[in-house]
Amino acid sequence: MADQVLHLIVPGLLGPMPRLAEHAAGHRFPVIERWLARGDVQSVAVDAQALVCHLFAVSDIGDELPTAALAWQAESDTAVSGAVYHATPVHLAPDQDRLLLFDSAAADLTPAETDTLVAAFNDHFRDDGWQLQISPAGHLYLHLADPPAVRTSPLGQVIGRNVDLFLPQGPDATDWRARLNEIQMLFHGLPLNETRAAAGRPTVSGLWFHGGGVAPTVGKGPALSGAAPAWLRGLAQQALGATGDTLCWLGACERAVWDGDPQRWLQAVAGVQARLAGLREPTVLYPGDGRAYRLTPGARWRWWRRPRPLLSHWPEEVGPTG
Repeated sequence: MADQVLHLIVPGLLGPMPRLAEHAAGHRFPVIERWLARGDVQSVAVDAQALVCHLFAVSDIGDELPTAALAWQAESDTAVSGAVYHATPVHLAPDQDRLLLFDSAAADLTPAETDTLVAAFNDHFRDDGWQLQISPAGHLYLHLADPPAVRTSPLGQVIGRNVDLFLPQGPDATDWRARLNEIQMLFHGLPLNETRAAAGRPTVSGLWFHGGGVAPTVGKGPALSGAAPAWLRGLAQQALGATGDTLCWLGACERAVWDGDPQRWLQAVAGVQARLAGLREPTVLYPGDGRAYRLTPGARWRWWRRPRPLLSHWPEEVGPTG
């Protein structure tokens, strides 16, 4: 019988993040660096979600993984009917001739404010079949009877960037863009935004829809270890069986990359280092560079493979465009 394997997925471990070198110069992470130097390497998907789809033998998905349908099922314990999208409250900040998007508005919404947004949205779009629902975890989801012909951009790609570069695409894109503008006008007139602005809190400029679609078909997959995002828990719940392997998702590096926060990234990487240091079971590390690194007992003694600083594994630093 083959050894059971721990799949350790760490999106954001290898960035990219503009100007990180200015803050991280001199920082070394010897356990991670030895792993990258001495592990057996194979090519895998760069995108962490695509990688997870492979591990769970997911099929019947289109241009994007329907994380919203999976997350809704995990958070509400309710089966999905139709298509579901994440509906993240966002703040749009003017910057010269563009609008930058931030999800800071979602972080401090009170339950009463969330209820107000949902009530206003559902009343306005009642005749269009667009309905917002709140999960028990307090997250917003857009429910539609039929899947639209539209492609959206993941929230993490848009944070801190020009929103115009990431607007919906596809046959239904014109209608969706019009609705995004309509939502902005609707929310702009809500008294709660006046109250938030007066208190120095970010206003809720609109909603960012992403990760949409219907629940996919899932095959056998690994068991989850530790905390995991809701969509991943939903995927595990839908699995038709167990492969015997284990999957651990460490997402703190990715969030730090989204926010462009070098100090939080350094703290997150220190946590990954501590996690790797105590491992003795067969483990494959996926740092998000399109490769998987498996460190076997024999590979640990490949002393001729000299570790390099973690930042030297990063692609060239690029900043947000647009």
